[in-house]
Amino acid sequence: MKKWEQLKQDIEVSFKAMQLKESKELHDFRTNTAGTEAGSFGEYWAALDFAVGMVRDLAGYTMYPMLKMAYSPTFSLEQLKEAYMLLHPPYTEYLGYSGMFELRTFCRRFRECFDELESKEEFIELYKMFLMYVNKTVAWTYHYFTWEVGYEWQKKQNQKQYA
Repeated sequence: MKKWEQLKQDIEVSFKAMQLKESKELHDFRTNTAGTEAGSFGEYWAALDFAVGMVRDLAGYTMYPMLKMAYSPTFSLEQLKEAYMLLHPPYTEYLGYSGMFELRTFCRRFRECFDELESKEEFIELYKMFLMYVNKTVAWTYHYFTWEVGYEWQKKQNQKQYA
């Protein structure tokens, strides 16, 4: 089995495990028990908010456009690898720093597979599985996000009295 096929299989195992239950890693991320240094001045909420936004942007504003690029005849496999190297690490390195260690590891392992990817089809096959994993990560971060914090930040023109 090639490295990229093993990686695809490993990502799929994690993806399937997250279908009905939040992963321990994401639980630790959102409860500030991941053992990271993310945050400042003794608080973690800003780091959580930032990371939730970054993982959303990784999926929606990086990975989907890259998948479209991969399906386009305009882009070669080499160009996709170069785009991946330019676009992915800034997101995934920070997300790993914040506690999404597995996501960062998958991104790093993806890069390690570049030398054996022989076609755009192989790139797409692996990339789609990675995108599914990132999408599920986004879903869990949104499900448990501390939306109630926004209650204190209501727009003045829309303030209502709540009992």
